[in-house]
Formats: sequence, C-alpha cells, structure tokens
Amino acid sequence: SALQDTRAGGKGASLAWLRRSDFNVPRGFVITSAAFQDFLADFGIEVLTQRADWTQGDLERIRELLLACRIPDRLSRPIQGTYRKLGGSVAARSSMVGEDACAASCAGQLDTILNVQGEREVLDAVRRCWASLFNWRLFTYLAEHEAISPASVLQRFSIAVVVQRMVDAKTAGVAFSADPLTGQPCVLIEAAR
Repeated sequence: SALQDTRAGGKGASLAWLRRSDFNVPRGFVITSAAFQDFLADFGIEVLTQRADWTQGDLERIRELLLACRIPDRLSRPIQGTYRKLGGSVAARSSMVGEDACAASCAGQLDTILNVQGEREVLDAVRRCWASLFNWRLFTYLAEHEAISPASVLQRFSIAVVVQRMVDAKTAGVAFSADPLTGQPCVLIEAAR
C-alpha cells in the first residue's frame, strides 16, 4: 500500500516506488493516512474536521489536542515494532495525501522532524507530523494558490508519515520536475553542502 499515494501520500509513494525500482533510498516505512484517520476517530477529532469555518485559534487548539492525545496501542505497537527493526536515528516526514491534485507544490507546508531516536520519541514525532496538517500556514497557502476554502481543506486532504533512516550527507538537496516559481516543466536541482 506504500505505492498508493491515496494511502502513503505523494512523498511516501514516490519513495516506495524509487526503493522498489532499486534506487539507493534510505530504509524506512510509511504510516498510512488510514492510521491518521483512525487516530482522529478514536478521540472524536474527525467530528471537528467537518466545520465550515476555521480560525487560526481553532487550528491551534486542534493541534494542541492532537499533541496531547496518546496514540492507541493498536496503532502504536506496529509503529514501535517496525521502528525497532529499523533502529537508529530517523526522520519523521509528513506526506500529504491529495497534494498531487494541486497545481502548486505544497512542499514545506507540513512538518519534518529530524534525528529522532527511541520508540517513544518516534511516536511523538508522528503526532507532530499529524498535527502539522492543522496549521494556518497550510490553509492560507491552499486558499491563495489553489482557491480551496478552509472548510474543504480537511475534507480533501489527509496525511501519512514516512519514517526513514537518517543519512549523514555531505551534500543535500531537492529535485523539482517543474520550476517551482513558474510551473514550467523542467528538471531543477537545488543543493547545498
């Protein structure tokens, strides 16, 4: 299911495809959007996502609620067990579900937590990634670039989390398949030592 962007998000599905195609991708795993939806349902938060109007304060309260809720055992045990097999220092990377339907890139709108070590810390990082879907920056970005009303953001989008082994890189960067400013098709690579 990691190959399906409807479950793993664009980033998760792309990384799974690259790994399956024998590219040198750091090992990891994906916590699907279904786990996120189950987490919301367990605490009745999905009811809050049906609101028609949102304020920055509303989103902040939901973020605080998400960060305070304990991930239920039926979700936390598989995450911890899979992390235990992977071990070491990892990155928890938000992977937005529904982003591929957008004309603009949503890169940088959700959180990534680096250098996470330990089972409890991984669960905390996953919650932080999930909570990052409820941020005013994302809502205003989508309203400005996609003409998506705040009421429909949480109905159109969800989130998965990629947990991936950290790599001590000499150079790091990103490759774009379109110019991020103009949208024109090209390959643009930005990197820094």
